[in-house]
Amino acid sequence: MRLMKGLFLIALGASLGVAHAADEQSRPGPQCYGASFGSTKVDTSVAAPRLAPSGTFEQEAAFDKEASGKLEVRNKQLVSVPPEIERIRKGYTSSFVGGGLNNGLSEWFGIDLERHLVVQVVRRSYTSRDPMMRPFSDVDLVKNPHVIARKWQSDSWSEEEVVLLSQGQPGDLALFVCSANALWAHHQPLPNPVTDPPSLPLMSDTLSAYIYLLDFGKDQSEVLLKRASGGDPVDTAAKVVRSHAGVIDW
Repeated sequence: MRLMKGLFLIALGASLGVAHAADEQSRPGPQCYGASFGSTKVDTSVAAPRLAPSGTFEQEAAFDKEASGKLEVRNKQLVSVPPEIERIRKGYTSSFVGGGLNNGLSEWFGIDLERHLVVQVVRRSYTSRDPMMRPFSDVDLVKNPHVIARKWQSDSWSEEEVVLLSQGQPGDLALFVCSANALWAHHQPLPNPVTDPPSLPLMSDTLSAYIYLLDFGKDQSEVLLKRASGGDPVDTAAKVVRSHAGVIDW
């Protein structure tokens, strides 16, 4: 059964026009019946990129296989958005910041279509000053030999994040692009942040959350965004991509 499923995904990926060139940096992104990601866009939001086109990413080393399986203790606080998520220029990003019983827990998930990568990040934070936060142990690198881990702590605060990069499956990525293109081309009223602020239940265990498609312009001077929601076809397609990636056991 697993063999048949694998053969089906390989055949489907080929039929949808997925590239299989050896050079990951130069090969084209996954396509949906010949259409590239975001080929038609309507009702998009525009944002300025966080880094200039010539800027360098802090964590280039995170893409070095020799960096995996190690815990790096840092001398400064972790950046607000993990660099592996920040690096995504074309694809999908989601974020979850916990509140209530999940206070101190943050998670990010991304699909990097330029590098055909699946990015997963889990971050835990703790301070004894917050009774809702729970202390945590360092990630077990024996159970997670392929992750990248970073930690920072002061007298009153500690935080650690664990990053797992996995190769996306061709068929999964092609199906994701098909779903994403339908959302890019869908007329969607943009929310007014003043009259339509995001709302969460008063006692929610989620402090904030978002799901976005994103695509940097050709000159990298702006970012086009399209908001998605949990349970959307795009979200479902992203979960399929994630289901065939590795898992962080922490």
